[in-house]
Amino acid sequence: MAMAIIVLATLITMTEQCSEVISINAKEERCDILKNETHCTISDTTEITLLPAGQTVCLYMKGVKGENMGTVKLKMDHVKITCLPKAELATRSYVMKVQPSHRRPKRGLCEEDYCSTVTTSTLVKENDLEVANKYPGNSYCRDSCSPWDCTPICALPTASCLFYRTFAVPTTNTVYEIFSCPYWRYGVEVFLQTEINSTVENVNISLIEGLTSHWKDISMSTMSITRPPAPVFGRQFITDGINTAMIDKFSSHLFCHNASAAESFSCEVSPEACTNCQQAVTKEGVTVSCHCRDQQIEETIENPNFRLPTMAGRYEVKNDGKEVYTESHHTPVQLIVKIDSMKVITAIDGSTCNIKPYNLSGCYRCDTGGEFHFQCSTDFGQALATVKCADGTFFTQSCNNCKPKVQGLNPCWGTIC
Repeated sequence: MAMAIIVLATLITMTEQCSEVISINAKEERCDILKNETHCTISDTTEITLLPAGQTVCLYMKGVKGENMGTVKLKMDHVKITCLPKAELATRSYVMKVQPSHRRPKRGLCEEDYCSTVTTSTLVKENDLEVANKYPGNSYCRDSCSPWDCTPICALPTASCLFYRTFAVPTTNTVYEIFSCPYWRYGVEVFLQTEINSTVENVNISLIEGLTSHWKDISMSTMSITRPPAPVFGRQFITDGINTAMIDKFSSHLFCHNASAAESFSCEVSPEACTNCQQAVTKEGVTVSCHCRDQQIEETIENPNFRLPTMAGRYEVKNDGKEVYTESHHTPVQLIVKIDSMKVITAIDGSTCNIKPYNLSGCYRCDTGGEFHFQCSTDFGQALATVKCADGTFFTQSCNNCKPKVQGLNPCWGTIC
């Protein structure tokens, strides 16, 4: 049974007002087939559609004869949307280096047509390349000459060989994993309070979409959770196991099959890591210079624009170690509530709210969005306010007479509560 229930040691009283929600009542006939008998019951089932924004739903329980049996109060603060990761690759931070080895004809491996047989995967057994061969990289060879063997007087009948290797050297021991989120798991945590015969009990129930959770005579399940389009769902993520950053698309010239390969630096380097390699003759001899691209992932992880937690539209993307998730207060949830042998009636409190705006800041029509600072008050109790903006943007927020609120949104220039 997919259920996580925590019974609170102390009694907590819900003081929030009963919010207006869409509810549909129906009768359910259920028969449990046991080994030697069949037991059938008839119960009331209530389908509730609500936004998980901290509003309180109140249900009255009545017995078979219509007598009052008690109350049930439900509250959901958010929908937790958790990434189901797909590993893309593992990598490290590194710098690219170039190591040349020049050999005159008939010296070392510079004989016959060996130079033409060298490929990027060849480990050229030259002393100058011994260290470079220990790192992932690519090997090359080209016909060459030096000031001594290319002069008209000293010209040799065959060209000399310029062996060189471009290779990656790690700069830290940190292994980074890049993953995407092709699938997301939706779940909600319901705070439930029952009051029967002056006895109050509180419990937290974690609901997973499609599964039913039970507590005493109460059964609950999420029938549907609306999946709104969100800019976070198509992104990639980089993590070191503790810190995580969100990016559009990761590009690297170092490929490690898994975290273990990255840890031992048993990886492959793309030939594109170093391009435009040119021979140069210096006083020390013949060398090679290339245009190479290093990779310093720390710069991305530490960038506040990418590092989690960060805003993406209305969503604040967070992480707990390698787990990436976001919490939505704007995703409608259809909740099914059933209480055995009870009739369930929805209760609604009416209250009026007023908005006092303070300031509006941030980025207009971009991923990070903006922040709206305001005070929301009610004529009594606590309610769920709907704030509508002049450009059509709207959001919901719990409303009481306490501290000012901060709401992330795509900015608007007027509010009506």
